[in-house]
Amino acid sequence: PRHLPFKVVRAARRRWRASRSRRREQRVIQSSKLPSRYYLLELQIQGNATNLVKGYMYGEPREMVAHVANSLPEGCDLLVRESSRQGSRKQPRREYFWKQVAALPRVHVISDEHDSSELLRNSVGLVELGYSSLALQAINLGVPVVVLGLTHLHGAPKTYDASDYASLFEALRIVDANSDFVDRENESTRAGLHAWADKTRAATIEGSLTSYPRSRVDDPSYQVRVVNNVAQVVAAWYRSRVQ
Repeated sequence: PRHLPFKVVRAARRRWRASRSRRREQRVIQSSKLPSRYYLLELQIQGNATNLVKGYMYGEPREMVAHVANSLPEGCDLLVRESSRQGSRKQPRREYFWKQVAALPRVHVISDEHDSSELLRNSVGLVELGYSSLALQAINLGVPVVVLGLTHLHGAPKTYDASDYASLFEALRIVDANSDFVDRENESTRAGLHAWADKTRAATIEGSLTSYPRSRVDDPSYQVRVVNNVAQVVAAWYRSRVQ
């Protein structure tokens, strides 16, 4: 009980800072008509593994937005919006973050209240850092996804990896040159997604957090897969750590 007043004050300060950050974002949100050709970029929440590990090449999100904006093909703009989960964390962006993002050429800050499916269907493509549920939604809709940094989306349908400066420019150019807004949600995309999921699942180490997965004991290939995949993990670690 003696800690209760401190917790109340701390919670009130967090809410106040988050509210100020939200107001700063609202000041730069574009309320006019969206550009006709655009890429969509949704920021990741602050302090998570995606920003700190998968996005290792960017010191902070503003650098990532500037890199993408500078690599855009001619005639394309970049729509940037806040993560839908950022508000629940009560972690405000730094004071001048949104003002600096909105000042970048061809960058438009939009509200996170826009319908994600509609934004994706009308976009040239999605730019994603690492992975998110929005990236999976785009893949299901047949929308091209340009992935920055480290990711497990290698080989997914219409997914382009961009781990350095030059590859980002080239990936955005390829997506723009082959953009087709007609019949994106076709059977070939779904078949490719299923094939990618099956291949990814087969490459993982299967198991159970609570007990031995007895339902797979009768599968003759189960133990072979486990042994081979563990051996590949060890080999990959050895190659990255030992000269």
